[in-house]
Amino acid sequence: MSRLVRFHKVGGVEVLAMVAALCIASAQAEVIDGRVNKVIDGDTLDVVSMDNKRLRVRLGGIDAPETDQPFGRISGRNLRYLALRRPITVRSYKLDTNGRTVGQAWVAAPAACPDAKATCERTLDLGAAQLRVGLAWHYKHYESEQNTETRTRYADEEQKARARRVGLWSSRRPVPPWEWRHGTHRQRRRR
Repeated sequence: MSRLVRFHKVGGVEVLAMVAALCIASAQAEVIDGRVNKVIDGDTLDVVSMDNKRLRVRLGGIDAPETDQPFGRISGRNLRYLALRRPITVRSYKLDTNGRTVGQAWVAAPAACPDAKATCERTLDLGAAQLRVGLAWHYKHYESEQNTETRTRYADEEQKARARRVGLWSSRRPVPPWEWRHGTHRQRRRR
């Protein structure tokens, strides 16, 4: 990488400004293989990577009900059934403000690989699976972080679950977790 060095005088003080030629490379997502050690809730799990690093993974593109809100425990139980102690592949694309790895994650479907062998093909997208059974919202606030294919699939999965009135969509007025966390659902009920 070549560098061009310029000196600027600002307020009587010389400031060294380095203008670097940018290496433009496609933003590569980090791929992490490991095993699910613990399920925290309907969209968060603890993973031990193949090189024995422990990381907390937040499923990108979805937001599951909080544990203390309707369908929160059911959502966590479903993710536990799908993922606990199973080999996992995570395509990480960022760290969130809580230091969690955010990404898309795949495991082998329990029916296709009941013994959870590391050799089983990981084709079950956990985020899409939670949306399909109505146990999460497609988190549209962050949908720009998803590629077009995933964003479209997640939106479709949520719409199909709504139409079938499964999971949280069986409720008359389900409260999104982002409203629940900030207490705005209480104000909405009073109106």
